[in-house]
Amino acid sequence: MAEVRRQDTALSLPCLAEQFILQPCICPSTQSRKAICRVCLEEDSIVNLTQPCSCSGSMQHIHTDCLQSWISEKRSKSCEICWQEYQGSYRLPSPGQSAQPSSVQLIFPLQRPGVIVRVDQSTRTINFDYPPVSEYTDDARACKGSWCLTAVMGFIVMLLIQHLSGCF
Repeated sequence: MAEVRRQDTALSLPCLAEQFILQPCICPSTQSRKAICRVCLEEDSIVNLTQPCSCSGSMQHIHTDCLQSWISEKRSKSCEICWQEYQGSYRLPSPGQSAQPSSVQLIFPLQRPGVIVRVDQSTRTINFDYPPVSEYTDDARACKGSWCLTAVMGFIVMLLIQHLSGCF
């Protein structure tokens, strides 16, 4: 009886395998499949994304424009993850060409309200701009108000100490 069961099991396994192998694969079309670009993190159709290197998983898809921007910024045509050179006709910027904007604007509101520092990379100069008084008068009024409040609180504390110590 045990031998019969073994034969039945042996016969049924190939039948199950044939059943799964012979069925057509039902896969979603490539038009409806979506993936996320690893640079801009936007979801897009797989048709609009490329796989320029040997990265896999969520890191394998990227927009062509995003990859070109990344190459221009990093000044390298190889992937930082898998170290493979990107496949495709991507160009590096020329050595004199800057990937960053030529002017950077820094604002330091805590050190001096209203001072704008501009750094021009092309001429390597730093410019300090002082906007019109009307742009930061509200900040100045708020600052004066806080000084007045601090002075009043200090005066009240001094009166309280004098009263509690019994000195007149």
